[in-house]
Amino acid sequence: MNEKNVKLKFNLDVSGYADFEGRAGEVVSNIFSSSRVLASIIPQTGIKANTSTTLNILDTDVTWSSADCVSTETGDNTDLTPRVINVVRLSDRELICLDKIDAKIPQLQSAGAKNEDLSFENALVELKVAKNAKALEKLAFQGNITGGTGNLALADGWLTIAENESADLAYFATSGASNAGTIIADVDAAIAEMTDEMHEYGATLYMSNAQVAMLSAALVKANLFNFANVTIDNGMMSFQYPGINLTVIGTSGMNSGKFITINDNLSYGTDLDSDKESVEVFYDKYHKELVSDIVFAAGFQYKFPSQVIYIK
Repeated sequence: MNEKNVKLKFNLDVSGYADFEGRAGEVVSNIFSSSRVLASIIPQTGIKANTSTTLNILDTDVTWSSADCVSTETGDNTDLTPRVINVVRLSDRELICLDKIDAKIPQLQSAGAKNEDLSFENALVELKVAKNAKALEKLAFQGNITGGTGNLALADGWLTIAENESADLAYFATSGASNAGTIIADVDAAIAEMTDEMHEYGATLYMSNAQVAMLSAALVKANLFNFANVTIDNGMMSFQYPGINLTVIGTSGMNSGKFITINDNLSYGTDLDSDKESVEVFYDKYHKELVSDIVFAAGFQYKFPSQVIYIK
């Protein structure tokens, strides 16, 4: 497949794809928004890769006085607590030999389509976005710089951060995976550790998709729940736990554990403003390769350790 055929037949242009020029931020945003968990979080943007930023968490309390003519403070209650987000660069670069795909590209077309109708770069980038989103959600929870392997060794996720400061959490324990006979009792034991703020403002329980499905089935079997209350979004289950201000969400980021936190506690950082973030698909005529390059930044943190329950 020569350069002319690459360009004219299959829309693989040596100059790069105009469809993605200047749209790196949009495509990177789609990666984050394609993760159900990350899509529900307001990101801290403008953080350059391999740098950090501090979340200054404002908190205060109330101390009253019943005295007359109060001219001094009644309490020293306001505090700014720093929480650091460390952001790393994540690069997904692939060099695809055209000798391996030139006979297969036409199979992506719908029946009756002409070769020039094919938009291979869109199909590739859409698939890359979906795969990056799933991997990013796993990194957000399971990332462990010192103990992880492969993609999971690139950044610390919420579970690692929680375990490293377990004494500061609302509750931390090691339990292991639940089974169908114990899962309701195990979740109820975690609920018993919820803080007053979690009950008042609402909290979310994150578990693996398999554990959430098991919990849902167990609740139905115990006549505590109806399947009609389950929402399934892109293969991920969620529902309101019966009788309590707690949302249960299944995520590919969790394995056997249970992670509960007050709503709006989770945070992540990214860039979206820098030209260091890029999305490119182009043909390298010298090496006869199709180059797919997606580069973005990500890092994870939560605001209040005292509003986190982690049962490992």
